[in-house]
Amino acid sequence: MEIFGVGAAEILVVALLLLIVAGPKRSAEWAREAGRYVSQIRMIWQRMMQDLRDEIGEDANEIIKTAQQIQKTALDVKKVTSPKKIAETTVKLAEHADQKHREAATESANGNGSAPRATDYKRYGAWQPKSVDEENKD
Repeated sequence: MEIFGVGAAEILVVALLLLIVAGPKRSAEWAREAGRYVSQIRMIWQRMMQDLRDEIGEDANEIIKTAQQIQKTALDVKKVTSPKKIAETTVKLAEHADQKHREAATESANGNGSAPRATDYKRYGAWQPKSVDEENKD
């Protein structure tokens, strides 16, 4: 979970530094004060959203739902196109291809596969071995 690009680990480090610098008594006071500010910000946000809904009218809920769908789609695209996801997909595809290659090689070695053998040259029109008579002509 990230809030404004700050993850849980960074928040934990800041909290520990706050505890070390301020001490337990002052850090508790600071936390209460931060809670008050967060509460005020939430109330301001809710009032602003309600005013926006009142201004837009009946279409407000539809517009908000559309905006939320766009945001969800953007997050989905971000997840799929992240370098980590691309690397994971590439590794999985490479592993799958390597596994298929090993299976084909095993089948070929056991004689069960359809890999071409030296005696299967008649199936392929591109390469034909020369007969003994043709070699003697040269």
